[in-house]
Amino acid sequence: MEVDGPATPPIGPGQLSKSSADTPIFGTMCLMMRTNRRSGRILFPLFSCVAMLCLCSDARSEPFRVYFSNGQGLWQAEWGTTKSFFYDSIPITALTLDVPAGRIYWAENGATPETRRIRRANLEDGSCVSDVVVTAPDAATSLAVDSQSGKLYWTAGYSVWRASLNGSNVEELISQPGGYVASISVDHNAGKVYWLWLVTSNDSRIRRANLEIPAGQSPADRTDVEDPIVSPFGIGEFVLDPDAGNVYWYEGGPGLQAPRRLKRATIDGQSTVQLQSDFGGSSIQIDPAGAIYYNSGCSQSGQNNRSLERYDLLAATTETLRCFSSSEPSPTLIALRLYPNKPCSGADMNGDGHVDGSDIEQFVAKLLCSP
Repeated sequence: MEVDGPATPPIGPGQLSKSSADTPIFGTMCLMMRTNRRSGRILFPLFSCVAMLCLCSDARSEPFRVYFSNGQGLWQAEWGTTKSFFYDSIPITALTLDVPAGRIYWAENGATPETRRIRRANLEDGSCVSDVVVTAPDAATSLAVDSQSGKLYWTAGYSVWRASLNGSNVEELISQPGGYVASISVDHNAGKVYWLWLVTSNDSRIRRANLEIPAGQSPADRTDVEDPIVSPFGIGEFVLDPDAGNVYWYEGGPGLQAPRRLKRATIDGQSTVQLQSDFGGSSIQIDPAGAIYYNSGCSQSGQNNRSLERYDLLAATTETLRCFSSSEPSPTLIALRLYPNKPCSGADMNGDGHVDGSDIEQFVAKLLCSP
């Protein structure tokens, strides 16, 4: 998950409403630019578009957009609607967002080696779909983007891998045939990569190592691997909040049987706290402002599908944000984009909190499907 800034409180359970002041000038100017792009006169409309964005107030009323997979497709949910984002018959096993670059990445597990791959598309509309890297013989089970270094990390089989965001410079960082590797997160500032190592049904570990292999060592014999979290239960997934120095995870009995428990500890594995004793989620995301988002079973009357839930870490309360109806796809994997409540957020295309030349660069790249 990538975070644009502090999230505003949700509108209410099951309601995501769109601000009427969302993009009046932005939409008009950029539509003109799209219309005239083939004439070669792109700079003036583009700069006009970015300059005029700050004349309007674009404080968003929706606090987030959720991207999710039901196993065979990608979907967006916001403002009380769900729309198809990308669909393929190949099973999807992982997804993540790169908000600064405006892209979504996902992993596929096809029947042939060339379809066990990582792909990407534009974050806003699913356009410009392209293959990034083939991960065969195994499909990727989790993904993480380090936007600061321009790297994509993933787990597959017994290994942790890394490549440039365009799929070049593929490296195997960690090889651990003694257990199954899954769930990955990167702490760029600390220079660490974290992953989940599943040894047996009663031996699960959240491990970490330096981003770079120590000199003279290989992925299989690294001496910098540590085990901050060791659990006698099955860990399903974890998320990292490096700024707060915390890690969150859920665990259960063999095969992640209920009851599942949501827990938190410091990034070094100290001060473990149980947050929920009967956790119903299977895909979790962190909001550094103080919340855990996850998918669960819908408890509202008349609904028989999955829901998006939010657990407030300060108040220790759970809120149902949206129930997906039985006619909608059921979220099994989620990726969350949180929005700030500030002017000109529509102009801030790369989500860095500023409207500047980098937003122009991203907008042009999107129009031209640049790599």
